[in-house]
Amino acid sequence: RPADEKPESRMARINEAMAETVQRSDGRLLGLATIDAYAGDVAADELSRAVSDLGLVGAFVESASGNEILSAPRARPALEAAAKLNVPVFVHPVQETAQTRQFNLKGFYQTNLGRGAMNSIALAGLLEAGVFDELPTLRTCFSSFAVTAILFGGLFNMTRPDAADLLRQHVYVDTVGVHPTMMRAMIDVLGVDRLVVGTDWPVFRGYSVRDRLIEACYELELSAPYRNMIASENAKRLLGMDAFAPLG
Repeated sequence: RPADEKPESRMARINEAMAETVQRSDGRLLGLATIDAYAGDVAADELSRAVSDLGLVGAFVESASGNEILSAPRARPALEAAAKLNVPVFVHPVQETAQTRQFNLKGFYQTNLGRGAMNSIALAGLLEAGVFDELPTLRTCFSSFAVTAILFGGLFNMTRPDAADLLRQHVYVDTVGVHPTMMRAMIDVLGVDRLVVGTDWPVFRGYSVRDRLIEACYELELSAPYRNMIASENAKRLLGMDAFAPLG
C-alpha cells in the first residue's frame, strides 16, 4: 500500500477486495467489513458503504484501541450504524501483554490471557456504559475469550441486575477451541441459540472442526435440533442468510 495512505482509504480498499473475493466465490463465502471502529463518523460511513454498496454482511472490529474500548464515544457512530443497518458486529480480541509480561508468563498465557482480558473488558464496557440500552437492535459476536465478562454478567449477578437479559439479547459467542466445558458455560449463560461455530484458524488447527464439534455436542448430550442450531442455524440468523451446511 502507499506509505502515505490514509486509514479511511485503507479501510475502503480492504473492503472492496473482500467484496471481490465474495463475488468470486459464487455464494460460498460471506464477507465482513473491516473498519476502525474508533474513527467516529468515518467508520460509520465506511460500514454503511460496505453493506449497502458492496454487499458485506457485518462489521469486524477490534475490542480495544490504545486506551479506548468499544464503549468509547469515538466508537459509538460505528455501533449506531451497525444497529441501523441491522448487521452484526464481530468483536476481535486484541493482544495486551503488559501484565502477563510483568509477571513473566510465557507463550500461550502471555498471548491469550491478555486477549481474553481485553475481550471481556470490551463486553463489560458495552454492558455497563449503557450501549446496549441505547441501541436495542445492536447484535455483537464475541470470542469465547470474553468468558469472564459473560460469566460475571450472567451467573453471579455481580453487575447490573438485568445484565443476563441484556447479554442474551445482544451477544452471540463463538466456539473457539471447540471444548465442551466452554460450550456448556456459554449455553448456560446465553442459551444454545446464541452459540455459533468459530475456529480461530489458523491459531487453532491440526484437527477437524466438524468432528470435534460433533464429539463435543454428543458429550454435552445435545439433541439434533440443538446441534444444528450451533452448527448452522444460529449463524444463519446472526448473518441474516443461509450460509452453512447443517451438522448431522
